[in-house]
Amino acid sequence: TFLAAYTQPELVALLIEMAQRFPEVRDALAVRQMLANDNADQLEAEVRKRMIAVTTEPAWHNHKDRDGHGPDYSPVFDGLRRLLARGHADAVVRLGEQLLEGGISQVEQSHDEDGRISSAVSACLSIVFQALPASSIAPAAQLTWAIDALLRDPYDLCYGARAVLESPYPPAVWSSVADNLLSRLGGLPPSAGDLSHERRRGRVTDFTILALEAAGRAEEIIPLCEREAAVGGAYQRLVARLLAAGRREEAEQWARTGI
Repeated sequence: TFLAAYTQPELVALLIEMAQRFPEVRDALAVRQMLANDNADQLEAEVRKRMIAVTTEPAWHNHKDRDGHGPDYSPVFDGLRRLLARGHADAVVRLGEQLLEGGISQVEQSHDEDGRISSAVSACLSIVFQALPASSIAPAAQLTWAIDALLRDPYDLCYGARAVLESPYPPAVWSSVADNLLSRLGGLPPSAGDLSHERRRGRVTDFTILALEAAGRAEEIIPLCEREAAVGGAYQRLVARLLAAGRREEAEQWARTGI
């Protein structure tokens, strides 16, 4: 009743006064202004500005005192969702590249013990992965984008990428992805006892196998596993595949070689 008695200019003046006195009010109004923007380029620029600010904001957690500070990703989430709802999937994917890089860096530096930052980044990235199949990016590039995001992500921020990989892409598209990953594997040096390199090579191999299966090229999987066992020491994967194929004698031979 009190507010209803104000005229529109008086309400505007009141809001401006509150925004000048309280940063939270000013920020909330700025987010509403951003989301009300009908210009896709300007909205993308606003979301990018917010994203840069939030991913570079110091984040910390004091486990002993149960105190800390976590950045607010809600404007980024709302902005990405607004862009996607308006049909600007390409803009969302462009922003997703920067979000992935900044989010990984922030989680790494903040020692995100309670998982709040990683959960916020993951929620924003889930919008990006929803936008990926709706974008103008070629289907094979969409799958590669999702796979590369998973390969870059050490904190399970990209769980939304699984939905992309489970989408009904044609075998021909998966075949193109498989060829790309096979070429990438061929360019990787042997692990030579480097555990981090071995893990990365193993993950690339796993996605290559996924692509070969989806492409209908299952006959190439065991030969690939044999090469990876010889080059990268991945004997367990090969032995499991041979056993599943009923090739027990070969499985035993490779197991002995691995031992």
